[in-house]
Amino acid sequence: FTGAQVGTATISAQLDGVTSNATEIRVVDQPTIVALQIFPLTALPRPGPLPPVDHSDAAIPCYDCGYTVTILAGDQLPFQAVAAYDTGEWENVTERVTWSSSNGSSAPITDEGVLTGSAAGETAVSASLGESTSNSVTVRVVESATLLGLSIYQEGLDRVVQK
Repeated sequence: FTGAQVGTATISAQLDGVTSNATEIRVVDQPTIVALQIFPLTALPRPGPLPPVDHSDAAIPCYDCGYTVTILAGDQLPFQAVAAYDTGEWENVTERVTWSSSNGSSAPITDEGVLTGSAAGETAVSASLGESTSNSVTVRVVESATLLGLSIYQEGLDRVVQK
């Protein structure tokens, strides 16, 4: 299929009297952003390329949404922004978005997407690009680290030692 002009086409195939289901294809001049995702560049797992965009009314999956990142006052935390388009393509738009921090006195964020923990508190970081607004990531800034858990592990596979 080659999109010759803007519009919608319905495509199906036929073989030996059997016809496939029809699928509709939309041809556009410019791709449209359908999802804008942000995430902190931490040791936490990050998404790779976004999956192809489902053009149905189903919700776009949100990567790394709904968690809280904790940093120490004085630390910096870079963010990245990724746009998913209706054509199924995705793009790193970190340098094109407008970054926002809901509590700039506790954790301001630069135009480049680098958040600095200035004082204890909590903020919600988000970004916008044109009419699109990203998910929100909550960042807690603390004055000192708090031990939340302790784990032990051993090197190697043997769990037996000689007396």
